Amino acid sequence: MRHHARAGLAWVGLALLLLGNAGLHLYAADRFAERRLYGDELLYVDLAEKHRDEGWETLLPANLEFSKRPPLWGHVLSRVAPARAELEACARRQRSPDGCPAARDRKSVLRHRYLARGRLLNLAMFSLTLALLYGQALLLGVPAPMAFLAPALLAALPRVAFHAHALWSETLHMMLQTLAFTFLLLLLRGRSKAVGTYACALGAGAAMGCAILTRSTLTFFAPCSILLVGVQLYSDRRRRKLPRVLRFRRAFLAMAFVTLGIALAVGPKLWTEHTRGNGLRVAANTWINVRRGMRPVLSNTRRQRWLRADSKAYRTWFDEAGRAAASAPRARHPHRYVRREQGARAHILQFLTIADPWALLTRQTTRTWAMLTQAPSHFERSLGKRLSPRGTRRALAPMVAFDRHAFHWLLLLGLSTMPWMVRTRDGGWILLGTFTAYYLVALIAVPINPRMALHMLPALCLSLAATSAELTAGVAGAVRRLRPRPL
Repeated sequence: MRHHARAGLAWVGLALLLLGNAGLHLYAADRFAERRLYGDELLYVDLAEKHRDEGWETLLPANLEFSKRPPLWGHVLSRVAPARAELEACARRQRSPDGCPAARDRKSVLRHRYLARGRLLNLAMFSLTLALLYGQALLLGVPAPMAFLAPALLAALPRVAFHAHALWSETLHMMLQTLAFTFLLLLLRGRSKAVGTYACALGAGAAMGCAILTRSTLTFFAPCSILLVGVQLYSDRRRRKLPRVLRFRRAFLAMAFVTLGIALAVGPKLWTEHTRGNGLRVAANTWINVRRGMRPVLSNTRRQRWLRADSKAYRTWFDEAGRAAASAPRARHPHRYVRREQGARAHILQFLTIADPWALLTRQTTRTWAMLTQAPSHFERSLGKRLSPRGTRRALAPMVAFDRHAFHWLLLLGLSTMPWMVRTRDGGWILLGTFTAYYLVALIAVPINPRMALHMLPALCLSLAATSAELTAGVAGAVRRLRPRPL
């Protein structure tokens, strides 16, 4: 009875967390009502505006537009685009009661309406992410009261919650990534009977494929996860009594269905771009980002203050490799993004042949640490003088300092406790530990934006919740052993 009561209280606490989170976000929507968009937000608004009057078939992978960013979020945003009549009504007013910008700037009016509608969609996806994270904690064996800690930690971080009020693709990608990991944990923990083993595998692959269409960071982790699922299902301790042929068949079919789900989501897009002559790629930004991550920086401007100024000789070294790669003969491509991608790839490959591996690894690791500990988040950048009103900057200034300290401690404690949980050799923790290691390698290769580290935080929150549960259980057991026994 106590167990059921605690589980019920935990579910009630999760419901209160979701309701409180939604209420705080709706209250914060007034604070960010006049925030200006910047960066990739403008690109996604332009893409959504381009496809706003088209049908739902634009969400099919084969119909997604080829660009320098994976385009799924722009097409999803086009489905919540404001109506023409709504824009015209807002344009007739000099200033609406809900903070609509001046009617003379039609682009500002359009972006404001997209932000107002997009934040409701982001809030729904963020709430689903928190609920899925709680379910993952239960699947990993965390007691119900302590499982509540994982979504609470993620929701309390301002830089994560800020993206519910922005038009970047982070919220959609985090939701799809969490959904894929939930299906994979159902497979690995043997809890997939209610849904179906192969249905879970297919759902995990489809969610991971849609995440790749949103951001390409999971591209190289997808084959690792497929192989990991097969190995863990074959060597499952609970099914060692079964014949090897049955275990191999079960593992092989699960791997095949995960692969099928990814292929159904990503395959049509890859085939379409291959027939157009763009190659087997979802977007043209992989090698460009790698080049940006390895490019030496000499400036010491305010925006790049967290970077260490590289020596002039090292910058010349990098540029000489770039000129050598640019002069190398290669086919000219009609698409400008593909041309830039080909040039960046040739540049990096040429640069790696002359670079000192140890010096390059040391430099990239130092730069990644500086990015994670010193670089301003997008939440902090959005409070700049040109992006937010003065009253908003004053009201949210204390949250900036809290966000920095909370993010640093969450990274430090999460990365410290993840190996402790992987030591249990549980399939779920091995999956999360492999993902964390993969993401750290990706950050070292491309240390250009602290926003990229956000998708590693759900796994770290789970690790902290599980470690806290173990410590609490250990302390409670020690206290019980110290109690005097009755005579």
